[in-house]
Amino acid sequence: MADRCLQHLLRDHREAEKVVAEIESLVEVQRSDRPWDAARRESFAQVVRFYEEVVLGHIQKEEKVLFPALENFLPHDMGPLAVLRGEHREIASLFRRLCEVGGMLAVGRSDAPLVEEFERVARSTIQMTRDHIYKEDRVLFPMVARFLSIERDQHLLGEMEALAASKEPAQKVR
Repeated sequence: MADRCLQHLLRDHREAEKVVAEIESLVEVQRSDRPWDAARRESFAQVVRFYEEVVLGHIQKEEKVLFPALENFLPHDMGPLAVLRGEHREIASLFRRLCEVGGMLAVGRSDAPLVEEFERVARSTIQMTRDHIYKEDRVLFPMVARFLSIERDQHLLGEMEALAASKEPAQKVR
């Protein structure tokens, strides 16, 4: 079976699940109702870096490599690709807002509405990311595996690895 590029993306998903668990931990710690100390600020900064690298980097691999290759089989502007692209934009938007709110908490703001927004945005980010991963793991990737020749799979994997190695800024997902 030709699925090395899909296995690459599945590994990204497992890493993304780890960072989502870290965001969940931050939400639980946030409930302590204390201003962020140095350890919590560093933990948040690590989550941000990891999310940018793993999750937003993964989105780029799909948007720039996998999805264009699938447009020979699936429509661009409707169906699964349109839904998943919309979810990519939503995940990136939620993450940007999480960074904004977390940044305010990191500099010492701790008013109740801000804390509540952090929790709401974090939970939305967590849920959206998990739901998206589920759709790709259970629906898209098994479907894609049927379309990929060994040669096409190898080509896509090479493009994904080159994109990851380029360290192109992942924050530009729109």
